[in-house]
Amino acid sequence: MIRTVLIDDESRLLSSLQTMLKRNCPQLEVVALCRSADEAMIKIKETNPELVFLDIAMPGKDGFELLSELGDIHFRIIFVSAHDEYSLRAFKFSTVDYLLKPVNEEELVAAVKNGTVKPLLTGADMWSADDLKITGPAPASVSTKKKGKK
Repeated sequence: MIRTVLIDDESRLLSSLQTMLKRNCPQLEVVALCRSADEAMIKIKETNPELVFLDIAMPGKDGFELLSELGDIHFRIIFVSAHDEYSLRAFKFSTVDYLLKPVNEEELVAAVKNGTVKPLLTGADMWSADDLKITGPAPASVSTKKKGKK
């Protein structure tokens, strides 16, 4: 089971999200429902989740402030927001997906699949420069001969 925390100030959305996850994603175990960033800070530290559904615009602290205060993030994040203007900023974190409210059930299932299949890269596991080197022969369109020499 994948420990999951749901964070949103709208109780109706929390309930709906929990119902859709229960119906479609049996691999998830919702270990906490949080209605504020402060509550989420406590629950994340207590439950050590692997996946977090996070609203951005909440009274008090927003989702970004929560993540900044947590520091090292050792879980995947699926943002759930009514505001698409935050999406670029959201992907600076270990974001799996960005769902717009109202949440589409098919998109939710796809986001969960995406977030639970790919390994989480953190710290020493992040891509290094060596991981990005191209190996194998150069494509035919790229010349490896120096100009002016025969």
